[in-house]
Amino acid sequence: LAQARGAILAFTDDDIVAEPRWLSSLHRAFEETGADAVSGRVLPRWEGIAPGFDTDQIMAHVGTIGCLDFGEQRLQMSPGAARYWWVGSNMAVRRETLARGVGFDERLARGQDVDLFIRVARAGARIVYEPAAVLHHRVGAERLTPAAFRRWYEERGYYRVYTRPWRWSHALTVMPLYWYTDVFRQAWRWLITAGQARR
Repeated sequence: LAQARGAILAFTDDDIVAEPRWLSSLHRAFEETGADAVSGRVLPRWEGIAPGFDTDQIMAHVGTIGCLDFGEQRLQMSPGAARYWWVGSNMAVRRETLARGVGFDERLARGQDVDLFIRVARAGARIVYEPAAVLHHRVGAERLTPAAFRRWYEERGYYRVYTRPWRWSHALTVMPLYWYTDVFRQAWRWLITAGQARR
């Protein structure tokens, strides 16, 4: 960020294939909406056989696949929205927005893009989802294994712990109390499933 000189900074990954109109679509969204930040669609490009769970809902939430698709209509994020509107492979931000002291937290091993998004949103930035800015993410079979999902969610857990504000109650409970219900529920389901698998 310190070395870049453009008025708009666009980010992507090394395992992405861009549509020819990707950059021009981002630029047009900035010009037409006056947005401070713009995200676009990241669609899966399956390397091999596509899995059976490639629904729009899963694509919007499964981070290990690194895809994002909120449909064909341009959207503007409302203040206080809880939805993550971008992944690091398809995001663009005005330099002047980052000049307000919002940048990447280099201490994070994972989640720098989400962390940046949250802080840009909290700074009152206007964020737009532009469906015409399309990228394709190569998804190999190694990213669809149970081990890959466990590793991704474990790292996401470290990120959430690192970014969650400290409260004295955490010294006693380690995590918010309402999470314990979910932990016990998931553990019970696992025990039942494991027992059925041994039969």
